[in-house]
Amino acid sequence: MNPRLYPLAATIAIFLLAWVICVLQFPFMLSTRVVGNLLTDNAYLGIVAVGMTVVILSGGIDLSVGSVMGFIGAVAAVMIVSMGIPVPIAILACLVIGGIIGGGAWAAVPALLRTRFKVNEILSSLMLTYVATLLLSLLVHGPLRDPDGFNFPESRLFHDAALLPIIWDGTSLHIGALIAVLIVIAAWIMITRHVIGFQIRVIG
Repeated sequence: MNPRLYPLAATIAIFLLAWVICVLQFPFMLSTRVVGNLLTDNAYLGIVAVGMTVVILSGGIDLSVGSVMGFIGAVAAVMIVSMGIPVPIAILACLVIGGIIGGGAWAAVPALLRTRFKVNEILSSLMLTYVATLLLSLLVHGPLRDPDGFNFPESRLFHDAALLPIIWDGTSLHIGALIAVLIVIAAWIMITRHVIGFQIRVIG
C-alpha cells in the first residue's frame, strides 16, 4: 500500500471498529434510519472538511470554521423563518456572508495577530471559536428563540419548503449527503489531478 494512504486506511479501520462495537451493544445501529441519520448529520462536516483540507495543504490553519458555520446557520434561520426570504435567495446570501465574514473579516483577525504580533494562528483562531459560539448563543437565547419552544434555546422549525428533499424513504437522508459526496470527489480530483491542486501543494 502507498504510505500516503496509511492515514486514510487508519481512519476507515477505526470507524469500522467503532461501528462494530456500537452494533454489538446497540443492534439498531444497522437500521436504515441510523445509517441515514449518520450520513445526514455528517454531510456538512464533510463539506467543511474539504475546505479545511485545502487550507491545511496550503500551509495554513483555522480552527474557527465550525463556529462560523454555526453562526451562518443562525443567519439562515433568521432569513428563512423570521424574515420569510425564499430559500434559494437565503442560501445564496449565506454563502456570500459566509465567504465575506468567514473567509475575509473573520480570518483577518488571526492573520493580523500573526503578522503584527507573531501570535500563533492556531491559538487565535481557536479563541475566535468561543466568540462565534457566544454570538450564536446570544441569538438562540434572544431574537431567534421560539416562543412556542417551552423556553428551550432553539429557533422556530423550518417549514417544509425550506427543507432539503429526502432521497431515501424511511430515513432522514436528504440530498445534502449526495452533494457532500460530490464535493469530496471533486476536491480529490482537483487536488490530485489538476494544476490548481499542484500549486496548493507546492505552496504548502
